[in-house]
Amino acid sequence: MPGNFGFVGKKQTGKTSKMVLKVREVAPSGPYIILDTDGELSFMGEVAYSLDDVRELWNDKQFRIIVDADQWGEEEMEGLNEFVWELINKLSEKNLEFLYGVTEIWEYAPSRKLPSAGFTEEGKVLPSYLKRLLKRGDKRGLNFLWDSQRPAETNTLIPSQANELFVFRLTGGADLKYMSDIIRGIEQPIAGLGAHQYVRVYGEPLVMETGGPDAVDFDLHKTRQKGQEPKDGMEMEL
Repeated sequence: MPGNFGFVGKKQTGKTSKMVLKVREVAPSGPYIILDTDGELSFMGEVAYSLDDVRELWNDKQFRIIVDADQWGEEEMEGLNEFVWELINKLSEKNLEFLYGVTEIWEYAPSRKLPSAGFTEEGKVLPSYLKRLLKRGDKRGLNFLWDSQRPAETNTLIPSQANELFVFRLTGGADLKYMSDIIRGIEQPIAGLGAHQYVRVYGEPLVMETGGPDAVDFDLHKTRQKGQEPKDGMEMEL
């Protein structure tokens, strides 16, 4: 079943590796577009630097696309998400799921206006395109994955819509307070986390369990050195 999966924690705690594992679990052979401004996930697919690149790669049947949007503005982000929404609707008609991932989502959906959040306008806290994807995408087969090393600066709608949250070690008190406001009782399990461990939060009523270390299962650095994965020959006509 499609869902919203979040990964929060400070740098080098293993959250990106866990996110990659989740991508491979949720979409082992299906299509995805991942917005990645850090360049960490370039080994996972064809890299696009513009919205035209995204469209061209999709039309050329490259269905695993990593978007390097380091210099993108809000208009380009709006265009990307409109394109993603179009794909979701078309694929849902064929009963096909689609995965959309966003790294460092606090930059695009901040809890307040931030000088570094180039994709938001003054007074516009949550971009309309993300709000639509979060609230309506899963009904059309969207798997939405995101991560954030600054959870306290992330709009609360993002984690509140999550079906599963993976919480790694946090940077400071503000992040811990933010997470404890969203998930009561999470402070104690977070305090006992070791390297690459996380608290997985899921279900209703909420279940919290400790997992990891994922460094044993997956090494992001080694994978990047190996280069891109071979194409799986997937065909998809829209």
